[in-house]
Amino acid sequence: MGRFLKNSQLRLFLSGSFFTAAFVWMAITSYDVDKEEIKVFLILSFILVGILIVCGFVFSFLLSFFRRDKAGMLGRLKSDIDAIETMAPPEKSKDPSN
Repeated sequence: MGRFLKNSQLRLFLSGSFFTAAFVWMAITSYDVDKEEIKVFLILSFILVGILIVCGFVFSFLLSFFRRDKAGMLGRLKSDIDAIETMAPPEKSKDPSN
């Protein structure tokens, strides 16, 4: 258990979840909110989180797509061929025995 609590992201998630639950519970008890409204609130909250996850996935895909090398595989192949052509050929030894 101690190993899990050393992770700062997990602690942040747990504390955020606790304080969110405490806020919702206090709002429910203070303002006498109906159970149907709580259910709708929770369902819409989960839908919003799901939409945000999907948007993050799509945005990360688009960002990686646009940041790619514009030349692609053929451009890299051409630059490799150019690099090979500019290399000096190996020197031949003057010793006839080789």
